[in-house]
Amino acid sequence: MELLQARARAGAGVLVVLHDLALAGRFCDRLVLLQDGRVLADGAPDAVLIDDHLRRAYAVEVQRGERDGIGYVLPWTRIATPEQGR
Repeated sequence: MELLQARARAGAGVLVVLHDLALAGRFCDRLVLLQDGRVLADGAPDAVLIDDHLRRAYAVEVQRGERDGIGYVLPWTRIATPEQGR
C-alpha cells in the first residue's frame, strides 16, 4: 500500500478495490463506498467513512482510534437491519 500511495503521489493513476476500511482510510486519497451496487458516498476518507455511511453499507457499528496521528476505523459490532425484523 505504501508503494501504491507513493506511485499515486508521483502522478500515476492507481485504482484499488478494498474491503479493509482501515487500509482504505489510511492509504487512499479518495474513496467510493458502494451499497447494493450503487454509490453511497464519494470523496475524502474522512467524509466517506462516517458512522452513518458505514451503518448503511455494512450494518455495523465501528470502533475508531488513532496511531501516529492517523485515524482508523474498524467494523466492530453487527447491528440489526430492518430486513432482519428488528
